[in-house]
Amino acid sequence: MVMQISPGVGGPEPGPGGHLRGSDRSGVSLYVQVRDLRASLSHASDLGGTVLSEPFDVPGGPTLAAITDPEGNPLMLVQQ
Repeated sequence: MVMQISPGVGGPEPGPGGHLRGSDRSGVSLYVQVRDLRASLSHASDLGGTVLSEPFDVPGGPTLAAITDPEGNPLMLVQQ
């Protein structure tokens, strides 16, 4: 089952806000919109996070980068 979730305040218009779907992996995948992707990666690293992927472009979409927070929780950063 997939359930659409509307974007938050300041989210892309129009654009996906998220969805719920069944998976073998438990947890939540968070996508956080940032103004400066490279600066955010540096700041995350300085605060104890780990950069999993350098910025990459999604064809026809945004620029993303993957990190984990200091506790190992995954986050995707999205260039605003």
